[in-house]
Amino acid sequence: MSALGQIERWIKETLLANPAVADGANGVYHTMAVQKTPAPYVVISLSGRPVVSKTLCGAVESIRAVYDIRVVG
Repeated sequence: MSALGQIERWIKETLLANPAVADGANGVYHTMAVQKTPAPYVVISLSGRPVVSKTLCGAVESIRAVYDIRVVG
Protein backbone atom coordinates (compact mmCIF):
# COMPACT_ATOMS: atom_id res chain seq x y z
CA MET A 1 0.00 0.00 0.00
CA SER A 2 1.29 3.45 -0.89
CA ALA A 3 2.06 6.01 1.78
CA LEU A 4 -0.96 8.04 0.70
CA GLY A 5 -3.13 4.92 0.83
CA GLN A 6 -1.93 4.23 4.37
CA ILE A 7 -2.75 7.77 5.42
CA GLU A 8 -6.18 7.62 3.80
CA ARG A 9 -6.92 4.31 5.52
CA TRP A 10 -5.71 5.67 8.86
CA ILE A 11 -7.88 8.76 8.48
CA LYS A 12 -10.91 6.66 7.58
CA GLU A 13 -10.44 4.11 10.37
CA THR A 14 -9.23 6.42 13.11
CA LEU A 15 -10.78 9.81 12.50
CA LEU A 16 -13.81 9.37 10.28
CA ALA A 17 -14.98 6.31 12.20
CA ASN A 18 -15.73 8.78 15.03
CA PRO A 19 -16.68 12.04 13.33
CA ALA A 20 -17.57 13.73 16.61
CA VAL A 21 -14.59 14.57 18.76
CA ALA A 22 -15.54 14.86 22.40
CA ASP A 23 -14.18 17.42 24.79
CA GLY A 24 -14.29 15.31 27.94
CA ALA A 25 -14.19 18.25 30.32
CA ASN A 26 -17.38 19.86 29.04
CA GLY A 27 -19.07 17.04 27.17
CA VAL A 28 -19.08 19.20 24.04
CA TYR A 29 -18.81 17.57 20.63
CA HIS A 30 -16.95 19.08 17.72
CA THR A 31 -17.33 17.90 14.15
CA MET A 32 -14.48 17.50 11.71
CA ALA A 33 -14.10 16.95 8.01
CA VAL A 34 -11.16 15.62 6.04
CA GLN A 35 -10.53 17.05 2.61
CA LYS A 36 -8.16 15.47 0.09
CA THR A 37 -6.41 18.15 -1.93
CA PRO A 38 -4.63 17.95 -5.29
CA ALA A 39 -1.30 18.56 -3.55
CA PRO A 40 0.34 15.67 -1.65
CA TYR A 41 -1.06 16.61 1.71
CA VAL A 42 -4.27 16.18 3.62
CA VAL A 43 -6.09 19.06 5.23
CA ILE A 44 -8.00 18.20 8.39
CA SER A 45 -10.47 20.94 9.24
CA LEU A 46 -12.02 21.24 12.63
CA SER A 47 -14.78 23.23 14.19
CA GLY A 48 -14.37 23.80 17.86
CA ARG A 49 -11.85 25.02 20.34
CA PRO A 50 -8.06 24.88 19.93
CA VAL A 51 -7.76 22.03 22.44
CA VAL A 52 -9.31 19.71 19.85
CA SER A 53 -6.90 20.88 17.16
CA LYS A 54 -4.01 20.29 19.53
CA THR A 55 -5.20 16.75 20.21
CA LEU A 56 -5.44 15.92 16.51
CA CYS A 57 -2.08 17.53 15.80
CA GLY A 58 -0.58 15.01 18.21
CA ALA A 59 -2.47 12.18 16.55
CA VAL A 60 -1.15 12.93 13.06
CA GLU A 61 2.39 13.83 14.10
CA SER A 62 3.62 10.26 13.57
CA ILE A 63 2.81 10.36 9.85
CA ARG A 64 3.71 14.00 9.27
CA ALA A 65 7.17 12.93 8.08
CA VAL A 66 5.61 11.08 5.13
CA TYR A 67 3.15 13.75 4.00
CA ASP A 68 2.58 17.34 4.97
CA ILE A 69 -0.57 17.11 7.05
CA ARG A 70 -2.07 20.45 7.98
CA VAL A 71 -4.57 20.84 10.76
CA VAL A 72 -6.69 23.95 10.34
CA GLY A 73 -9.73 25.44 11.96
